[in-house]
Amino acid sequence: MRIAISLSCSIALAALAPLANAENLGGGRAAATGEFPLLVLDNWIPGKASTFRFVNLPNNTVLSALLLSSGPGNTTFGTAGTLKIDLLSPAFSILPVPTGGLTVNPLPKSLEGAELYFQGLWFEARTGLALTDGTRASLYSPLAMAGNSRQSANSLTVIDVASRGVPQTLTNSENGYIEFSPDRSRAYVCEPGAGRNRVVCYDLTKTPIPVLATIPVSGGIRYGGSMPRDGKRLYVPVHDGVEIVDTDPTSSTYHTVLRKLTTSITGNTGSIFTGPLHTAVTPDGSKLYIACGENQTQWPSMGTVLMFDLRVANPSEKQIAVTNGGIFSFFSFNFATRPYIEMSPDGLTVYVLETGTAVSNLGFQNGSLINVIDTVRDREIATLTTGGFYQEQIAIDRMGRGLWVAQVDASGVGDLARFDVDIRSPNRFQAVQHYAVGTGAFQVGSGPSGVDVTADGSTVFVSIVENATNPAAVHVFDVRTGRFETTTIPTQSLCHTVSIQKD
Repeated sequence: MRIAISLSCSIALAALAPLANAENLGGGRAAATGEFPLLVLDNWIPGKASTFRFVNLPNNTVLSALLLSSGPGNTTFGTAGTLKIDLLSPAFSILPVPTGGLTVNPLPKSLEGAELYFQGLWFEARTGLALTDGTRASLYSPLAMAGNSRQSANSLTVIDVASRGVPQTLTNSENGYIEFSPDRSRAYVCEPGAGRNRVVCYDLTKTPIPVLATIPVSGGIRYGGSMPRDGKRLYVPVHDGVEIVDTDPTSSTYHTVLRKLTTSITGNTGSIFTGPLHTAVTPDGSKLYIACGENQTQWPSMGTVLMFDLRVANPSEKQIAVTNGGIFSFFSFNFATRPYIEMSPDGLTVYVLETGTAVSNLGFQNGSLINVIDTVRDREIATLTTGGFYQEQIAIDRMGRGLWVAQVDASGVGDLARFDVDIRSPNRFQAVQHYAVGTGAFQVGSGPSGVDVTADGSTVFVSIVENATNPAAVHVFDVRTGRFETTTIPTQSLCHTVSIQKD
């Protein structure tokens, strides 16, 4: 009981911390096995139980402890590693962590919106004292939105992630991907429907949620935009480039288009299969990456991801060659399509999804790749084979450890795949786990489609496009147990996308 009280008080003090640039602060050391032990906090939502626990500790560990603080630090401790938390903060604490973990039940609700810094300390008989990587955890209750695209009733389902409740459905929303502002006050939705071609901003600070602004663009809008961590710009793909929207509430040009970056790969205003489709920007706002749909005339071939260096006044386009998984051929159309691109939290890696397509009556299959690009050298360093089809989104947690994709596998069974993308992992880009989702087989046009993961990496939402045996819903996956929850979250028809607040 004394430890529990001490831990709650320490967390309350430690959460009064300044904002850092990344959640994974580094500083850890490898064990004699070559693996990097980790200290994780299973859940970052106040009001719910959570456990500090170690992962990958060597068998000959003789002690393990939690270091807790109210701020970051950078103190080298010889061969033990680098302490990434502040030893001099008022909340600095050292607490033993038993084999089963140290549980806080619940995380105090008063911590909503606060920051917590922690790091693990362990002693291995063969190599001595060592530190894990440090972590900054953002403690808040996130919202999620699911995009429903039935033409007669387009809408957004608003989801309370903590309770799994649906407090509101936003009607008359042409389906696009949802981008949340880093301060969690707004949601931006690109509406690619014919005659719309606009970005709609929703005010999340009010109940019920109203439309805050409608921002017209000068081209055929595509799937979704992206923001850097300061939230001052939104990069919106249109048929012939990327429009830059001012999203700084303090600016005199707030919610207006500032300029367009034109691209060499284009589509037409009414098509959503070619041209710029989705964007990703580095956390510091220095580089912009664009996933495209491209016309292709031969196979095998290489595709293209576009990049603009935003640090210069008039950036020019750079083309990055990436591996194509296939070419979709239908009558006179031949193209490869990449509808989604996701930036790693540290900004060093970008992941680009190529949708796989299985059209049995044409005797053709393609795609099913995720291209991995190193943003320092701006070149492809790996390809991840998903083994499935009809993907629309990929998602990565704020620690940069797990990359998720929802899809239908080669047998038509719903599949959630997790790729190990942890920079500390010996199996990075190699290990993949598959989890069945939904009931029975899915036909073309139905099945798992959208996916997102909470910042802490503990919970994955998967949207399902309905069929005869699976209603439109969001399925919830518990990462620690490796199982889907028995209760799903109901949505409206043709639920293609889902997004969870992370910033």
